[in-house]
Amino acid sequence: MKIKIRFVTFFGLAFLCMYQSVFAAYCGKDDLKRIENVANDISIEYSLREDSSIKGMYDIIISGLTSELYIIEKNSNIIITYDSTDNGTYILEDVVGDEYSFDIIYDRCASTVVKTININAPIYNSLADSPECDNISGDELYVCDEWYQGELNKEIFDEEIKKYYDNKEKEEQVKNIEKVIDFFKKNIIYIIGAIILVGILAGVIFFKKKRSSLD
Repeated sequence: MKIKIRFVTFFGLAFLCMYQSVFAAYCGKDDLKRIENVANDISIEYSLREDSSIKGMYDIIISGLTSELYIIEKNSNIIITYDSTDNGTYILEDVVGDEYSFDIIYDRCASTVVKTININAPIYNSLADSPECDNISGDELYVCDEWYQGELNKEIFDEEIKKYYDNKEKEEQVKNIEKVIDFFKKNIIYIIGAIILVGILAGVIFFKKKRSSLD
């Protein structure tokens, strides 16, 4: 019985050593360098869907994946293997704007993460579709920019819209005053002449009335 146990133990150790030597071969520096070069050929990009009924939806296009590697999208834990691709190309369809992180993994080497690719698909600013932004471009007011990526909520939006229209009203008042001033500048001679003429006529009428009253 002891002999049998010793034999099984010895066989197990021998198998473990053999497995480790094979595993080490897969994880050699040369192999890792080679697979890093393979991973560098993988491209992950986003493309805005112009045909989507919902604004700000994207396709994420993965290309160049090989059978030696697989990919995990860390936010959603989606696993993409070569078998699920079309000749190395895979498309994640209709995803919203957000930050996405993809780990490229070499399964033969204890699931080593060979490379991580991060992409940032811009989030669509749905507040730009508000009626308040009608006839206001994103260049005029940032809260009406469809692709504004800063901090923004309804409260900030309402404040900025109010400021915008208040400033527009003030600008309109200033323009009207400037128009009046500009009119006086351009017509000052005629205005002064008209004032003098009116003064003369008024004086003549006044003296005539006074003379008539004396007579």
